[in-house]
Amino acid sequence: MFKILIVEDDKELSLLFQKVLEKSGYQVKSASDGAQALEVLDREYIDLIISDIMMPVMDGIEAAKAIRALPEDKYQKLPIIALTANAMVDARKEFLNAGMNGFVAKPIDFARICNQLKLWLPKDLVRDVPKEEAKKLLADDLSDREIQPEDPQMGFSFEEGVNHCGSKAALMKTIRIFYRTIDSKANKIEQCLKEGLISDYVIEIHALKSSALLIGAVPLSEAAKELEDYGKQGKTEVLEEKTPDVLTLYRDLKNILRPYAEKEEDAKKEFSDGEWITALQQIHQCIEQFDLDGVDQIMEQLEEYQVPECIRESMDQLRVYVADVSLEEIMELTDTMTGLLRD
Repeated sequence: MFKILIVEDDKELSLLFQKVLEKSGYQVKSASDGAQALEVLDREYIDLIISDIMMPVMDGIEAAKAIRALPEDKYQKLPIIALTANAMVDARKEFLNAGMNGFVAKPIDFARICNQLKLWLPKDLVRDVPKEEAKKLLADDLSDREIQPEDPQMGFSFEEGVNHCGSKAALMKTIRIFYRTIDSKANKIEQCLKEGLISDYVIEIHALKSSALLIGAVPLSEAAKELEDYGKQGKTEVLEEKTPDVLTLYRDLKNILRPYAEKEEDAKKEFSDGEWITALQQIHQCIEQFDLDGVDQIMEQLEEYQVPECIRESMDQLRVYVADVSLEEIMELTDTMTGLLRD
């Protein structure tokens, strides 16, 4: 089975990729930045990389150059496909000069991804996934009566989100991820601006632009794009003036999205407190052994179960720490969560 590495700091988009590619018959690994991608390559064989360009720690251009600089011959031949919102000719030249083999423009069309796979993987191992089939691959049982589109004037359109995610079920899962990280990501954007970390600010606001569009929050996506442009121009005073209003718009989405996020949570299976404690202890042990794949596997399994009320907020924070690979924080938080479950 061919193994594809998704390098994308936008968790919502990464999970969508993983779902459609796994159902197409590929094995999928993920990394949230270029540095993590290099760690994955050091541990296991990868047949193809799909990488975002703008990411924290190490961006897609830097990662591609680092991969091509590795001594083994296989890394010179490893196909690297760029994901980018910038499809201008100069940007394409930069991708090629960094050693990338092709690109797919955002917003993502899975049919275009499959066209790239056809170029770089053996023909007998590539499946064509037309747009309609991609929607079926993403779909689960969710009737029209369960969810109705929101008024776009509220800053969110369910129908628009379905168009970007491919199905109602996929959008529901994406909303859940978006919803639970609103506070932590908004706080991080504020902190980057306060500390003058403008490059980090631009990366975070770029991710917000993409994820907001993905769920159908078009006004927020457009506002984030404006901030991203000001950030790239180094207009700090404008950012300080406009960022608070955009973050208010971002945080206000929490009330709008809550019914969707709670519906998804209530549909999950039950898990006893004892089973939760065991899982949290296993995560702690995996971190001590630097087994990040083990952590990801346990976290993925836990997503199938209802989170006890006493640790719901902590679970949201744990997901953020796992995404950021904050090792010390993960161990401390899992210990705290275990204590809350035992009380």
